[in-house]
Amino acid sequence: MHGYGRIVAVALIAVALTGCSYRSREAAGPFFNAAGDPDTSPLQLRQLQVRDYPVKDGDAVMRAVIASLQDEGFTITGADADLGLISATLEATATRRESRRQRRYWFAADPSSGGVNRRLDASISVRAIAAGTRVRLGFVSRDIDADGSAAADTVSDPVVYQEMFSRLDRAVFFELQRL
Repeated sequence: MHGYGRIVAVALIAVALTGCSYRSREAAGPFFNAAGDPDTSPLQLRQLQVRDYPVKDGDAVMRAVIASLQDEGFTITGADADLGLISATLEATATRRESRRQRRYWFAADPSSGGVNRRLDASISVRAIAAGTRVRLGFVSRDIDADGSAAADTVSDPVVYQEMFSRLDRAVFFELQRL
């Protein structure tokens, strides 16, 4: 019984701490809702996030993805060629004026928001398919305020994915041409 009481106490503390760090969409600021339509279904989101390339050289596509992310100002935080996974981050702060690239991704910090920092996390999967190589992009926008509380939302705006795939299309071409 003593062990059960300890588990309940730990669970209550965890729930209380989680409740303290949650911020509603309204409290997150004007850029939070720009992540896209909250009613986007998982299937619709997947259709935005996936593109097939008629290229059998998956390593070349991986290099093109990394180059595209770096061109957009992302910092590569991890890459595993064997698994075909890449992770990257793009950050902005309320004290630094946002760049044109950050405005493009609708995630730049709002200087009037009282110090909220914005971060765009990218998770990319590159895998071989029968017709070539499939790339899936995933973006999550995070607001992090001065006390460390974070609010996150999956980016579902089609323009964000279209622009990144447009850059990736060019990078794949350049990588295959060895330019």
